[in-house]
Amino acid sequence: YPDLLYKKTGTTWNNYYKISCVRNPWDLCVSYYWWSMWSTPDHFKDVQIRQGDSYADVIRKFKKFLFSPASIRDYVDPNTEFFKTTLDFLLRESDRFTTDDIDFYIRFENIDKDIKSLCKNINIPPGDIPRFKSTQRKRSMHYVEYYDNIAKSVVGEKFKNYIEKFGYYF
Repeated sequence: YPDLLYKKTGTTWNNYYKISCVRNPWDLCVSYYWWSMWSTPDHFKDVQIRQGDSYADVIRKFKKFLFSPASIRDYVDPNTEFFKTTLDFLLRESDRFTTDDIDFYIRFENIDKDIKSLCKNINIPPGDIPRFKSTQRKRSMHYVEYYDNIAKSVVGEKFKNYIEKFGYYF
């Protein structure tokens, strides 16, 4: 977390080229859903999407996951813990990596192109980008298929500044 790093090190970060990664918030939510199902499946039994689920079931389970309470530990002050929704957690974490002092953003959906551009900017040769966490999704659906109008609208409203800053759309 950049804020934690800055606080712990006290270094003058203005002398460094700061890089962060962003992702379409609707796709980010779907990705986090599948990561959560893979990493802590027992915690999310009631919202696990199964192969035989209808699209209505997928949308219902995904929406329940997004709006369910999430226990969030504050990494700046580990003694602080509060409850909000999973969606609020994702927004807070995204905000931590999109501060005004970032010099270059890599867009997840343009990762190859943006890494090459970054390497050119800082004068280093680009390398191959490994793929991680590419097997967690158990249904091959486009992210838009997980949303009904309510969930789509709430994510759009919560991530409004993020969407405007990076030009994302549903």
